[in-house]
Amino acid sequence: MRQKRWGWAEMAVVLMMAGYIAWFGFLSIRQHKAFMTGGFDLGNVDQAVWNTSRGRFLRMTTMEGQHSRLGLHVEPILLLLVPLYGVVPDPRTLLMVQTVVLALGAWAAYQLTRWKLGYSAAGVAMAAIYLLAPIVEGANLFQFHAVAFAAVLFLFAIYYMLRGEFGRFALFAGLAACCKEEIPAVVVLMGLYVWVVGRDRRGAWLAAGAAAWFLVANLLIIPAFSPLGENIHYDRYADLGGGLSAMVRTALSDPGWVWQVATEPAKINYLIKLLFPVGYLPLLAPAVLLLSAPSLAVNLLSGYAPMYAVDLQHYSAPIWPFVLAAAVLGIERAVRGLERVSRVRRGFLVGMLVGCVIILSFFNHLLRGRTPLSVIFVMPRVTTHDRLAARFLDQIPPEAIVSAQNPFVSHLSHRPSVYIFPRVDDDTEWLLFDVGVEVPQAIYPFDNWPAYHAAVTEFLDGDTFGLVDAADGYLLLQRGAPSRLLPESFYTFAWADDVPTEAEVAASFGAVARLVGLEMELTGADAVALRSWWMRGDEPPAGWALGVALADLGCPDSLDERWTLLPLARWYLPADWQPEVIVRDQVDLALPPGTPADCVEVKLGLLDEDGQLMAVPVRIESTGRWIMGVEDSTLSIRLTGEGQ
Repeated sequence: MRQKRWGWAEMAVVLMMAGYIAWFGFLSIRQHKAFMTGGFDLGNVDQAVWNTSRGRFLRMTTMEGQHSRLGLHVEPILLLLVPLYGVVPDPRTLLMVQTVVLALGAWAAYQLTRWKLGYSAAGVAMAAIYLLAPIVEGANLFQFHAVAFAAVLFLFAIYYMLRGEFGRFALFAGLAACCKEEIPAVVVLMGLYVWVVGRDRRGAWLAAGAAAWFLVANLLIIPAFSPLGENIHYDRYADLGGGLSAMVRTALSDPGWVWQVATEPAKINYLIKLLFPVGYLPLLAPAVLLLSAPSLAVNLLSGYAPMYAVDLQHYSAPIWPFVLAAAVLGIERAVRGLERVSRVRRGFLVGMLVGCVIILSFFNHLLRGRTPLSVIFVMPRVTTHDRLAARFLDQIPPEAIVSAQNPFVSHLSHRPSVYIFPRVDDDTEWLLFDVGVEVPQAIYPFDNWPAYHAAVTEFLDGDTFGLVDAADGYLLLQRGAPSRLLPESFYTFAWADDVPTEAEVAASFGAVARLVGLEMELTGADAVALRSWWMRGDEPPAGWALGVALADLGCPDSLDERWTLLPLARWYLPADWQPEVIVRDQVDLALPPGTPADCVEVKLGLLDEDGQLMAVPVRIESTGRWIMGVEDSTLSIRLTGEGQ
């Protein structure tokens, strides 16, 4: 009789993987449709793979002076995706491949756990824990990064390493080493583990090969293709000296300082969060956990905060398989220890420890996960405005050279050259902007909206590019096209159907503008979100605009009161508003760190063409839920009170 190889446990794992692929594949593509991806990083990977499929090896142009992906990262595994682009050349292909590959890690988690603990149910539980991990989900939804594949490849490699199956171990470890330039350093440690602990001399050869590849990738390939002659990410290690040689000197001459950088409070908090979902059980298997030391060091020594945020991006993905595998080994060792001092059955002990890990992982998912179970989950919205973008994207010829806002680049990356605005080279033929979305990532790499507005206006008012199409905040310009005025349809991004009842207020700024709605709230510890609704006054002067400022109320940390235009007013001045049309605006105002809410008020006023505050009579008719006052031709709104 043929032995049954698959049972309920294997089917359960496959169904969980299928569910993961369906959900996160849907979310990834929905984010792309909602323009939540961009040139960094989906666009530049997509362009490199697409160009390679057309004979231009890893060509990418989304960074100034950068003409090859190899100057940014060394990821030979991307070459395995090139054949797919001969069939389905689409950035969504990358997103789906990433989702499928990450889902496969659940199978490795199941096999490792069942083998080490001896129970299929425990294997199913650890597979679920893997899939529920915010580290995996965060990497999955943060556009596309080849290094995310290492989370899966390392988990298979660890499984075969512990089983002593060197061939399969070397295959998966070798593939992992092709995911990013620092990953071979992890493979070096794994090879040494096989040599020393597994007493297999082949591990030494693998370690030597991985070390050689690490040196070639970091000392030869990246410097040869980088515009800086070295890895551009070294600036994240300014505390250690920046460049590679400086960092090595610091490590040798002042190891105490290196330790201090790695053990800053935020870094310790990172480690606590990293091990929390598995109950700190990996500490019982330190040898396997410390195999991830190179990747841990890359994150802990960085001054770039996302690298030590466990659930936001992709940086912790290569570490997670070692945490999970060490947790399984930790459970095994804990069970052995408990068996020596008690008469409790092994099955009960395994179930108890795995159950505790399930509870902790589920709680962690509730706090940081990317499913509707999580308190932070927000479904990406594909709006009418998003769908309108196709009208503008379709007007750009396939081979034309474009400079566009970051979110558009991942939709325009199937061309030999595409730039992220403000890069506009002499060969740039088209410009594409969306000024109707007040989202910081929409204007990357600009730090603020005034700078972005000035840069866009320079081209809109210049003679080199002419307006081809404009609607709902979108602007499409072509080199050499005739100039023309913005159509009224351009301003619809600022129109509102009505004012929310809870936001209704009534205040007038002379005959220039009327404030008819207001919402204000703290967003995080150090920012204020101001949403406002306006209508045209009887006689608004040309050039006058709405301004906003944060005012100090005499608290210890004083605010530097500076007037700036409301985002809306940079594009749509009150003199251009249509009678009886409600226009809406939203701006995020940054507070000095630690400023108490009751020390702040927001001021609204009118600015002339030179940015000077104009004296106009301000009258309050209805404050709604807000505490308002009038002072020096400005309307002041307290952050605290009923409105808060």
